[in-house]
Amino acid sequence: MLSYVFKTGFRNLGNKKLFSFASIGTIASSVLIFCIFFVLATNIRGVIKNVETTVGIQVFFNSNLSEEEIQNLADTFEAFQKGTLEDVKGFCAVVDTSKIAEQDYVLTPGRYVGIEEQEDDGEPFEEKMTRLTTELSGLFAKSHVLEAQIRKNLGAIGFEIGNE
Repeated sequence: MLSYVFKTGFRNLGNKKLFSFASIGTIASSVLIFCIFFVLATNIRGVIKNVETTVGIQVFFNSNLSEEEIQNLADTFEAFQKGTLEDVKGFCAVVDTSKIAEQDYVLTPGRYVGIEEQEDDGEPFEEKMTRLTTELSGLFAKSHVLEAQIRKNLGAIGFEIGNE
C-alpha cells in the first residue's frame, strides 16, 4: 500500500495533480519521514554529547592516557598476541579456561588480576582510622547543612520534600 502511494503520488506530483489522495499521502509521508529523521538526528547528538561528558566512558572519546600508558597497553597487547605476556599483579593476567571454570565462569578482572600492592604510608592504622572517621563525620555534618538548605530553597518555590 505504501509503495503504491509513493509511486502514484510522485507520478501525480510530476503531472501537477497536487490534490489526489496519493499526492497528499506522498507529501504527508515525506514530511513525516523528514520530521522523524530530524528528531532522531537531534536526539543522537544529545546522546553522543551525554556519552562524551560521562567520565566512565570518556576514555573512548577523549583519552586522558599519557603516551607512556598508551605504549604500555600496546606492548601488553602485542605480548598477549605473541603468547609471551607475563602476569602483572593489578594490571593483567593470562588464565586458561580451567581457572575460569573454578570461578564459575565469572569474568570479573579482579578475580584473576588481583590488586596491586600498595606502599605503606607510614601512618599507623588506628591513627589513620581516627583521622578518616573524623573527616567523614565532618562531611556528614556538611551534607546535612546542604540538605537543609536545598529543602528550604525548594520549599520557597513551592516544592516540599518529605522526610524519608
